[in-house]
Amino acid sequence: MSSSQTSQHIQVPPRLFQVTSAEIAHWRKKVRSRDCKQPSCEGCYLCQSTIGSWSFLHHFERNVADIQRQAEQGTLQLGPCRSAISLKDDRPTLYWESARDQWICHRLGRSLSQILGSHMTPSYYSAPGRGRHQAVLEVTKKIETHPFTFKTDVKSYYQTIQQNVLYKKLKLALSSHPQRELLLRLISQVLTPLVEHADGRLDYYREGIPKGFSTSPFFAWFYLAELDSAFASPSPGVFYQRYVDDIVLMASTRSKLNNAKKMLNKSLHRNRLKNRPDITFNGRSN
Repeated sequence: MSSSQTSQHIQVPPRLFQVTSAEIAHWRKKVRSRDCKQPSCEGCYLCQSTIGSWSFLHHFERNVADIQRQAEQGTLQLGPCRSAISLKDDRPTLYWESARDQWICHRLGRSLSQILGSHMTPSYYSAPGRGRHQAVLEVTKKIETHPFTFKTDVKSYYQTIQQNVLYKKLKLALSSHPQRELLLRLISQVLTPLVEHADGRLDYYREGIPKGFSTSPFFAWFYLAELDSAFASPSPGVFYQRYVDDIVLMASTRSKLNNAKKMLNKSLHRNRLKNRPDITFNGRSN
């Protein structure tokens, strides 16, 4: 993804934390009923047991105005987050304890998706309207004409994403954006948040991207967006697909598959990532 491409497609929101009258009306209704029937509406994640969520929503307009003012003055700071061990993979999952910080993080992720989301290629399947089911269907359609397959996962993807590399990519992509400095300040805080551990320790998160934040899916896509773009141009006899850290290459001949694998490996190496040999498939599908 070139910087010239990025600057041509950037969409500029009027204000990062600007809310519509419909959003305000929704929150007023929500506070009165304490029961939301619109799970797809932005912010319904605050129905969870976030500390101060109802207080934040009850004074929603005032709180958002304060956030916007702090953002414009360059004084907006996120508080510490908490760490919880995931039962799935023993990795810590981070979460904002404050409803204010959770809303800011969610809004940042949504804004980044609006600004840079036009660069998402159809080959990326962890996106609205595209998911695992659609990804499997596409692969199934290609087996007959593209029998040579390479399927792999990126090893510990979230954990091994290089924060400095990701930050530089975002800095370049946002180079023409009028709110660039504000966005980069918030990105920096979200990438390396202050973490309060169960034993009371406080330290900064320094390894990969935080699991559990609403910005993390965007970061996971964007870090390898250049790889998606490299395979975006139609190449006869080659099919590429990515779902976060799951990557599939299919080709009509073994030589075409080998060439595609070289492109993939170069991109992973350039971004300081490795695949997982233990769950990699390389051969003919049937």
